[in-house]
Amino acid sequence: IFANRLKQLELSSPPTANIAEYPAYCMNDVSETDETNARVMEWLLRGKYASADGLAPDLLRCQLKVDGLALSAASPELQNNRSIVQQAVKENGLALQYASHELRSDKDIVLKAVRCSGGALEFASADLRADSEVVLESVYDCGSALEFASEDLRGDEAVVIAAIRNYGGALEFTSERLRGDRALVLEAVRSCAFSLEFASAALKADRTIVLEAVAQNGLAFRFAADELRSDGSFVLEIARQAVFGMACTSAAAHLLYAADTLRADPGFILAVVRLDGAALEYASEALRADRSIVLNAIRQGPSSLRFASPALQADAGILAAVAVRRCGRGRRAVSSTCCVAAAVEIGLTPLIASVAAAGAAG
Repeated sequence: IFANRLKQLELSSPPTANIAEYPAYCMNDVSETDETNARVMEWLLRGKYASADGLAPDLLRCQLKVDGLALSAASPELQNNRSIVQQAVKENGLALQYASHELRSDKDIVLKAVRCSGGALEFASADLRADSEVVLESVYDCGSALEFASEDLRGDEAVVIAAIRNYGGALEFTSERLRGDRALVLEAVRSCAFSLEFASAALKADRTIVLEAVAQNGLAFRFAADELRSDGSFVLEIARQAVFGMACTSAAAHLLYAADTLRADPGFILAVVRLDGAALEYASEALRADRSIVLNAIRQGPSSLRFASPALQADAGILAAVAVRRCGRGRRAVSSTCCVAAAVEIGLTPLIASVAAAGAAG
């Protein structure tokens, strides 16, 4: 589309001598919201009708109606023109980066920019990045824009709460003091599980906060304190929370970051696979070769056999147990065909499935 449009523009003669109508000509038969067409227009304006001093004012104003970032092609004089810069940041707040240093210190212009794109705070003057009104407007739109606020405002409770309500990960940019605020961190992890990484050491060991984080994503458990990742009862509590519908993650996901001692503990792994057979994936190599543990995992979820040791994957009795679970028949009624189908379905190779099925049938 891009290449064809350029070719069309190269071979065509503009239908009008009125420079203000060139953008309309470029937009012919294409939606104004189409990104490809916006790039074509930029090419046309920069390559065909821009002088060494930048785009002509009338042409620039037309382009700004479609793409505020066209301010980048303006002359320094026009980048310091209050009216033009206002038009640019109203269409795209990030156009503030192309405004003159003087206008980046203009509160009205900066407010328009951050209300359109909160991230435009990055390009505001230092004084305005320390202005609570400007920063609040910015984080209302984009919580991560807190990164560009002054150090004082990153420690301001009202500003930080507004940022975290927009994006929990903004906790990364808060002051050390507020990273230790329990209520604030709790709200952050409910919004973004991985913000647990930026909580204080004490709150990484807080059971309620860690439970909230892993309820959103089990992989956030990697940021919990070592004492919790080594606590068998707590890790089981997380698994139960997932199984009984109080979490948005599987019962097994957090086990990737459980302590190695727990992953090698037969009693612990047995308890977890009874909740979620897929937890077998995170057991130690020795326990994935334990017949009793694998059978319990299969009873909970047949597909967990893919995490068992190669020897048990080819074990006739284990495969028959998978087939029983899959086919819903009594042990004596399981056919070799059912065994093969069950094995292939969970990802075992046909050869292994056939060999094991023959043993099961025998």
